[in-house]
Amino acid sequence: MHPYFHIFGLSIPAYGTMMALALVVGCALAWLRLRKLGGDWETLLLVAACAIGLALVGARLLYLLVSYDAGRLLAELGRGDFSFLSAEGQVFYGGLFGGIAGALLGFRIAKERRWGMYVQAIVPCIPLGQAIGRVGCLLGGCCYGFPYEGFGAVCLAEAGVPGTVFPAQLVAALADVLLSLGLLWYDRRRPRAGVRLLYLYLAGYAVVRFGLEFLRGDLVRGVAGGLSTSQWISLGMLAAGLGLLLWERRKRPEAGA
Repeated sequence: MHPYFHIFGLSIPAYGTMMALALVVGCALAWLRLRKLGGDWETLLLVAACAIGLALVGARLLYLLVSYDAGRLLAELGRGDFSFLSAEGQVFYGGLFGGIAGALLGFRIAKERRWGMYVQAIVPCIPLGQAIGRVGCLLGGCCYGFPYEGFGAVCLAEAGVPGTVFPAQLVAALADVLLSLGLLWYDRRRPRAGVRLLYLYLAGYAVVRFGLEFLRGDLVRGVAGGLSTSQWISLGMLAAGLGLLLWERRKRPEAGA
């Protein structure tokens, strides 16, 4: 684990740096894809700004919901205590749903009706950005795996994690890269995929995340009925993604031609 990059005497947080790199790479690749489809940079920038802004809010809100007891949260609010807002932590699913809402808001502000084209350009870049972000998780010492001493075990002592753990972050990063490649492959076979790529991503990532949760060892995720909060969300998102794919296919069967 390397929580800081030391450059020219400066200590730069590795997690924040990797997240910033993920945004830059994701937006740059989305623009390269969008340019071929006939989109414009101004709309992409507006949509990205709205999506990123609400993604940060959503990731933070879901973290608070899964890591704080509702009674405790209400009690602190009743006392006028807002110290819980300073606690560090984010949950990706909250960021995903917040980002989708933000993107829709951006399209509405831009009065852009060709949003399927933008979705087609952007979606394959999302899991690639996630992969870079997961490397940041490894460097920062969060989202770690179960206690493990075999091949590839990592030590996160600086993050307060005892012993060595399974490199769940790297497995997640690899899975995200494969998901991105799969979406790009589908995009090449179906040039008019449009919003269908989003539905495929939702279903695909739900399957990936459900399985990855079994490799996690951190407990700040909420557990109910033997499954983590993210696994329950994954089940709902898988059902939604598959349902939307079926609906899209019935509505526009020619889109898959």
